[in-house]
Amino acid sequence: MTRPGPLRQVNLAVTAVLLIVGAAAMGMLLWVTLSQAGQAPDRQQAYLYRLAIVTLVLLCLVVVFLMVVLMRYIRLWLVRPGRGQPTPYVNSWQLSGQRFRLPPEQEEDYDEDSAGAGPPGGDGNGPDNRGGDRQGPHPPAGRAS
Repeated sequence: MTRPGPLRQVNLAVTAVLLIVGAAAMGMLLWVTLSQAGQAPDRQQAYLYRLAIVTLVLLCLVVVFLMVVLMRYIRLWLVRPGRGQPTPYVNSWQLSGQRFRLPPEQEEDYDEDSAGAGPPGGDGNGPDNRGGDRQGPHPPAGRAS
């Protein structure tokens, strides 16, 4: 893992600053709300206390988010894993050839077929032959050769 790029650093810094400013604003709102709740009439006092509780919950959430952002930032800077070993080259064709073995009777047939110059199963003029004479080994009837 490499160090974070400049854009990611800016993103983390802006997020952290916004969370700190939000936490400060909510803290000030909480302080003002609680200071005014003591002087307010009963009905407004209950409203201001409820507002203070909601503000306190939001302040706690902002602090948790700020801690998560800061921990991610610290983790990216402090945790530097060492460079691992390079992945060794594996010849997959060779490994598949070692795993796949024909039964002995089929190996003999394959060796005999591959010894000839033509494709398996014939003299080179069969239907699986795509080149040369496509009519087969014998000329068509009615034509002199």
